Amino acid sequence: MQKVIYFDLDGTILDVWNRYWQVHFILSKRANLKPIHFAKYRRLKRQRFDEYTYFKKVFSKEKYLKLKRSLLEELVYLKLDSPDNRVMAVIEKISKGRKIGLLTYRRSRRNLLAQLENCGIIGYFNPVININPAESDKKSYLKLKASVYLGDTQDDIKDAKEANVVAVGCSWGLVHPSILSLAKPDYLVKNPRELLKILYYD
Repeated sequence: MQKVIYFDLDGTILDVWNRYWQVHFILSKRANLKPIHFAKYRRLKRQRFDEYTYFKKVFSKEKYLKLKRSLLEELVYLKLDSPDNRVMAVIEKISKGRKIGLLTYRRSRRNLLAQLENCGIIGYFNPVININPAESDKKSYLKLKASVYLGDTQDDIKDAKEANVVAVGCSWGLVHPSILSLAKPDYLVKNPRELLKILYYD
């Protein structure tokens, strides 16, 4: 049975900063707070800034997370995402000889598939697995069929290592490489083209 190369989606394949900041903007307005400027917001988030600290005087943690998670998966905001063309060029090349899957934390499978369709990238991935983080984790899926997992957060790397698959940290995503490196990925890549060497396509 051919093993699958699994990619994370948000941050690894998709540029999600416009969506994340738009949700931050909406929540700030609801809380009567001044939104953090986009560039500063992005910089803070890459350093693992706990965004709830900005809202804790207004929202309970439970209410904040419920609002944020709901907004982040609405189609109107998902349309703000765009595929990273550099990553997609790599995926297009390796998909000709290897099986590529998606493994991502999303609650709404319907909206996930609609987004992949809208972005024109759904045909590259089989299987597409979405997980509700409140109910499961990525390790169990990775243990079954994965040979490699490519992600952009410390949790992605941790899950891959605990599942005994090759862990590739993608430093262009949601977490700064200086922090991502602390998870000790097998590979930490700065440019998507480096993936071709790791996956033996260059």
